[in-house]
Amino acid sequence: MKYNYSQIPVGYYDILHNKRSGLQSKWHWLKFLKFKNSILPSDLHLDVGCGPGTFIGNYSYGNSTGVDIALTQIKYAQNKYGSKCQFLHVAPNDPLPFEDQKFDTISMIELIEHLTDEQIFDLLSDVKRLLKKDGRLLLSTPNYGSGWPILEKFVNLMGAVSYEEQHINHFNKKRLNLLLQMVGFKKINVESYLLAAPFFASINWNFSDLIHKHEPKWITRKIGFLLFAHAQNS
Repeated sequence: MKYNYSQIPVGYYDILHNKRSGLQSKWHWLKFLKFKNSILPSDLHLDVGCGPGTFIGNYSYGNSTGVDIALTQIKYAQNKYGSKCQFLHVAPNDPLPFEDQKFDTISMIELIEHLTDEQIFDLLSDVKRLLKKDGRLLLSTPNYGSGWPILEKFVNLMGAVSYEEQHINHFNKKRLNLLLQMVGFKKINVESYLLAAPFFASINWNFSDLIHKHEPKWITRKIGFLLFAHAQNS
């Protein structure tokens, strides 16, 4: 990773999520709900790359641990959400500090696009080590096989944080599926997610939810801006 992630304001994405207004905030809400609905209440769950703790701090069933390499973001998460979940700072490129086959589900939410090929393979191999037999990996990343590159340019111009230097690795469905196969996962399903609905949040927050509910799922699964992968440990 070449980008200095300490440049991102502490708690930036948590504040954005809790704003409950606009495209970017709704994007995070709908994305997190997708993950929440894929995790069982009884699951022992690890969120890798948890940032300021927004996902497990707001959507976890209480059996979650978050890890991140950004110490300031972890401290923010501990201060705000530490009563609900556990948060740990981890060193870049080191194995995650947990015993083998500990977790039922591990999530990686828009993380791998920030990593090199070697870093991704090493991290996914470590994640596989931590999953119980038949445990599940839930992973998302921007869909560069969709209109995402255009949307990303717009966000870079309009948003407070630019992704131009952050997103060093680009995935489409085929490449993400192949990557998960190479690591050794099975029962892999990669679909796209999120299309028009977040844009309507700029008009009305609840109207965006209505659009999301009624968007044809078969279209979203083909050309959505975000890839969502579900894979099982062998």
